[in-house]
Amino acid sequence: MCGFEGHSGGACRWVYTPCKEPNCKGLRMILTSVTTSNPGKKFLQCYSCASFEWLHKAMEEEGSSCNGCFSCGELGHWKKACPWTDSKCKRCDVRRRLLVSCKEQTNGWRYLKCPRCSGFEWLHHAIKAAESKAAESVEAEVTLKMSLSEFCNQFGSCSIKK
Repeated sequence: MCGFEGHSGGACRWVYTPCKEPNCKGLRMILTSVTTSNPGKKFLQCYSCASFEWLHKAMEEEGSSCNGCFSCGELGHWKKACPWTDSKCKRCDVRRRLLVSCKEQTNGWRYLKCPRCSGFEWLHHAIKAAESKAAESVEAEVTLKMSLSEFCNQFGSCSIKK
């Protein structure tokens, strides 16, 4: 679809990207120009508001043309290392499948589905939950440089035993 090798159309991160226009909740599809001035050039067009962007411009704006995952669309890993393709079902601990919705209202949205119990979760909800959980579990070590008397004044009374 986008022209990069190593993935199919259904796994392409540029297929069904959210529209950038304010107040539009539509999805942009990859299309190919058939005009004489731009033959074969790929572009994104929203199916709701018809907004337009050249695919190479959208890729440049994101910083790189191929630095993200073709399965989930996130940056920072490749498809073969995608944490969502091997995520476990919360109910029955079976490996979930990462799929793309074809329904009219959610066309192009990615979701996780368990083949055993039919457990379902939208990928964007799973990502948000994982980010929240990661933020809660951050541990930090703090080193303070101050005299003992300053410490006692700042944090309450101290007793020094000699």
